[in-house]
Amino acid sequence: MVPKSSSSDNSIFRRIRADIVTGRYQAGVRLVEDKIAKELKVSRTPVREALRLLESDGLVIVYKNRGAVVKKMLLPEINDVYNLRGQLEGYAAELAAMRATDDQIQMMQTHSAQFSHIIQRISSNAPRELDDTVKLNEANRNFHNSIVEAASHRRLAALLADAVDDPLVFKTLQSLELSGLTRSAEFHEMIIKAIILRDSKRAGNLMREHISQGFDVIQNLF
Repeated sequence: MVPKSSSSDNSIFRRIRADIVTGRYQAGVRLVEDKIAKELKVSRTPVREALRLLESDGLVIVYKNRGAVVKKMLLPEINDVYNLRGQLEGYAAELAAMRATDDQIQMMQTHSAQFSHIIQRISSNAPRELDDTVKLNEANRNFHNSIVEAASHRRLAALLADAVDDPLVFKTLQSLELSGLTRSAEFHEMIIKAIILRDSKRAGNLMREHISQGFDVIQNLF
């Protein structure tokens, strides 16, 4: 969700959201309006509005008389999130195999190539920089979004916007070894190939397996 307000308010919302997604604000951490406002050199009003929108996004919980806290999920809930996402994105991949235009397929290939290029560029970097994961996350999100767009199903897209937990995806990418990242890139390419061949069943199954592997990584962190 992006707030429909001033560009300044949007910037504050995106800044706090990015700090949650990248783990600067860990799950369970209290988000103090006054402290954040001083850090960003703004008043408390846009910070309060940003936290309200982040609650709508499912990233924070606002308690009466206690303020906002970064949402913390237990493993059973995370399992539910990944199962739901797998089913929804699997269906999106099936629809994309039936509905994707040539331009949309080319866009998938572009984002997949960007993801692979970043992996190749960071392969010699040890330890991995935070900015590397930020770029990986953006390329990964663009790839998955391109498939949802090709599915041409507005309600499905809305459901997925709520089902995908960005901090968990970021943490997964951050935790993957190079071999795991390479495997993710291979899945992207296999999914695209299935879509090109109009093999909806294979495209859906590959996507569900791809999402399931993400859960295999994240559950080991809890």
